[in-house]
Amino acid sequence: NFQIEETCSKANTQISDSGPILIYEFEACPFCRKVREAVSILSLEVEYRPCPRNGSIRREIKEKYGDGATFPFMVDPSTGVELFES
Repeated sequence: NFQIEETCSKANTQISDSGPILIYEFEACPFCRKVREAVSILSLEVEYRPCPRNGSIRREIKEKYGDGATFPFMVDPSTGVELFES
């Protein structure tokens, strides 16, 4: 008798419904464009947060994470995952 155990299901993780994934990006970034295209193709629910070069949101991210902070930057409020170059 073999039993299969699901190890990747949502039941095994701490997930709350805290809203859509947040993507911090700026229009001129080629990597941000690829993320926007993938989000569109996959019909994902995300909220874009524009971060122009001298904008306040971009400064806040750089202050919090240092100069190594790159874009796009993704935050999943449901799981708490934060990824640069996402």
